[in-house]
Amino acid sequence: MVPSTETLCFETILSAETAWPWQLPGNDSVDLRTKRRVFDGVMAERRLREEKKILLLEMNRHWRSLTVRGDSLNELISRTTVQDSQWALTVEGMKGLQSIAKQKLHRVREMMALARQCYLKVLTGAENVLQIFSDVYSDSDSGSDLEDLE
Repeated sequence: MVPSTETLCFETILSAETAWPWQLPGNDSVDLRTKRRVFDGVMAERRLREEKKILLLEMNRHWRSLTVRGDSLNELISRTTVQDSQWALTVEGMKGLQSIAKQKLHRVREMMALARQCYLKVLTGAENVLQIFSDVYSDSDSGSDLEDLE
């Protein structure tokens, strides 16, 4: 009943007279729909694993970027406390620069605390994390804080 692969052509495939192995009654094999559902489930699970790896990598990169940003601001603050001739600023100017750097460092620490909370919620499966995260970052500065100060 099943045509051989040597004589198989496009018209034979499209004809309604051809009985394929998965269409034969009494066959031990599982029907095509079940196979497809199983395949789709396996592929969805693989995609989920891949997305989880990507998400963890992105969370790690984001955390490192916030850490580097905070370290740079700490270094800038420490350089402004020493009376150097590195900058041609008055004492008031140095205090102002230090104040701005401290404010930005405080903001970075707040972002790190919020990121940590959101990451924990993501990893534990809590919902509505993305809305909270996007609300906070839409209110934050443009991301060029370090470039403005250095």
